[in-house]
Amino acid sequence: MKTEIFERLIGQTKLRSNSKAEIIQLNRSEKAFIDEDKKSIELAEAIFAENNMFHFRKPGSATDYILHKLINDRKLLEEMKDRGTSIIRLFSLLSMYRGLPKCYVVRKEGCITEFGILTYIDECLESVPLEDFILIESSSYLEYILFDNDNIRNRLAEDLTEDKTKLDIFVNGILAMKNSDLVLSCINKIQGLNEEARNYVSRLQKKTC
Repeated sequence: MKTEIFERLIGQTKLRSNSKAEIIQLNRSEKAFIDEDKKSIELAEAIFAENNMFHFRKPGSATDYILHKLINDRKLLEEMKDRGTSIIRLFSLLSMYRGLPKCYVVRKEGCITEFGILTYIDECLESVPLEDFILIESSSYLEYILFDNDNIRNRLAEDLTEDKTKLDIFVNGILAMKNSDLVLSCINKIQGLNEEARNYVSRLQKKTC
C-alpha cells in the first residue's frame, strides 16, 4: 500500500477531521503505519483490506475505532504490528466463510468510544473489546469457527490446498497466536488438505517453533 492510498482511505473513514489529520500527520512524521518496515505496511493493508473482519461498509465503524485507538495507544500499535497483522489477515480469510461476529458500538458526540465483540467465555456470552478480541480471544474463536462447521471447514480446506499464499496466511496467523498446539489441531481437523499442503504446514511449524 502506498502512502497516498493510505491517506485517501483515511479520508473515507467516519472519523472526525482532526482525527484524520492526526493519523496522517503521525504517519508522515513517524511512519507509524506506512514505511519501509514490512509489518507497518502489512498493518495498514490489513486494516483496509476487502473482506476483512472490519467489513460490512469499508472502512466501517470497526476500522474507525481501531485507527483511533492506534493513534492514542502506542503499545497497542506495536502489538498490532508484532502479531496483530497475521491475526487480522487470518480473520480476513475466514470472513469469506462467516460474517462479522456479533458486536455492539457505543458512540459519544459522534465518536466511537466502545466497540465490543460478543463472544462466549466459559459458556457465557460476554462482550470483549475489539482490540482484545483481535490480540487475545482469536484462538478460541478460531476453534469455534472451524471445528463446529463442516461447510466452513471443507471450503477452507479446498481454498488452502489450491492457494499457497492463503495457506501461508492461515498458518502464520495461527502461529502468531503463539499456540503451536492449535496449528496441529486445526490442520488435523481440516482433513481436506492434500499431502503436499500438510507437509508444508508441518515444515513451517517446525521452522517457527
